[in-house]
Amino acid sequence: MVMLLICSFSLVACGDKGKNNNGDSNGSLEGKAIEKVELLTDIKNTYFVGETLDIDEAKIKVTYKNKNTEEIVIVAEMVSGFDTSTAGEKTLVITYEKKTIEVPYTVVSIVLTTMVLKSNFKTAYYVGDSLSLDDGIVTLTYNNETTKDVKLTSQHISNFSTAEAGTFNLTITVEGKTLEVPYTVTAVELVSISIKTPFKTTYFVGDSLSVENAKLTLTYSSGRTEDVDINKDMISGFTSASPATINLTLTYGGKTISNIYCQIRAVELVGVALKAPFADTEYFVGE
Repeated sequence: MVMLLICSFSLVACGDKGKNNNGDSNGSLEGKAIEKVELLTDIKNTYFVGETLDIDEAKIKVTYKNKNTEEIVIVAEMVSGFDTSTAGEKTLVITYEKKTIEVPYTVVSIVLTTMVLKSNFKTAYYVGDSLSLDDGIVTLTYNNETTKDVKLTSQHISNFSTAEAGTFNLTITVEGKTLEVPYTVTAVELVSISIKTPFKTTYFVGDSLSVENAKLTLTYSSGRTEDVDINKDMISGFTSASPATINLTLTYGGKTISNIYCQIRAVELVGVALKAPFADTEYFVGE
């Protein structure tokens, strides 16, 4: 019985010693258990659609049950629930050793805020001209402070017409944003005429005026040129009643070309020739 009591006392003593080393609040294993985790530094909580996670230099504070603390750098593997594919109010979760921190964040849609002309295009036209967008570029600025240059095409333009002269506004539309640009249309005027292919200027008395294959070149205020046929109605001063050097005038669209010299020659006998031989070219004396 004495031996049994000694053994029992020994077992109790051994059990108490093990609890002191490994189980109470002063023991090393339980002392390293995590009591809580919390954000030590603020992390970015507003993003634009498509933006990536920003946790640069972000840390959490880990408090252990023994009241010791530790700073841990947050890495991407610790973060879940981050998604910027759509706009809205969302929550990401930071997990460390099964302890979690929920952090609300907002995803904002990217919106075009301003549009300005970076490089101007042609804004002075003549009636009948076509739209020219050479060098036309607009700069778009978005609410995330990014910019983009867009080369203008006819699909970006509305309210453009050169049917009549005047000052008008065309509209540029890119990604729903509009910009009004003034432009002018000037009436086209004929400024000069010139003979491209001359007509016949040498005649005989009694001949008629000939303008076959003759061409006239028209030059307009827009710089455009056009070739037209010369007709007899454009010519004044022609007569072939008698030999003379005459001065013709060509008129088209209120423009004239004068001092077109034309020679009218007299009809003169210059030679004779036997068209058909006599019926008989042999004769007897006296016939």
